[in-house]
Amino acid sequence: MNEKEIVSIVLDELTRRGFISNHDISFKNTEALLYSYNTLKKNVEIRKQQIKDLETEGIPGRSTSIILNHPKTNYRTDDPVENAIRDIDKYIKSVQTTIDYIDFVLSKFKDDPYFDIIRLKYFEGKKNEEIAEYFDRKMNKKEKITATSTITKNKNRLIKEIRILLIPNVYVRSLMS
Repeated sequence: MNEKEIVSIVLDELTRRGFISNHDISFKNTEALLYSYNTLKKNVEIRKQQIKDLETEGIPGRSTSIILNHPKTNYRTDDPVENAIRDIDKYIKSVQTTIDYIDFVLSKFKDDPYFDIIRLKYFEGKKNEEIAEYFDRKMNKKEKITATSTITKNKNRLIKEIRILLIPNVYVRSLMS
């Protein structure tokens, strides 16, 4: 799979999930995607566990969490467990592609001196005051010298740069409107 195909899959999945649309601005979409990153990773783990459960226990009598979509599948088999596993595996691959793409885009910014803001804010849920304290500790400062406005300014700068790579179609549309 080349980079263009990966971007296409990621953009389709993000549009399908409602993270991006023609009416949203790319900055907010980027933030929403970063805030949901941990949930996406957890969802992959939950789905992997579903596959393990299906392999060992089969389909429960009346499960509301597993829905078989026979008309949408491209494979023919009479085994509902196999069909459910294939559907879940397809979902996992789609979400994992999105996660991998986010990781790829973020890796381009890892050398930025304020990149830790992204991890702390979006993945760990820290407030700007806590992030400022983190940077003070990182620089071995005994007093508070990093202002929350510095954190906000650099977070916004990073998001503006990340959005161009992460969701380019929304960014381009926002420029054109």
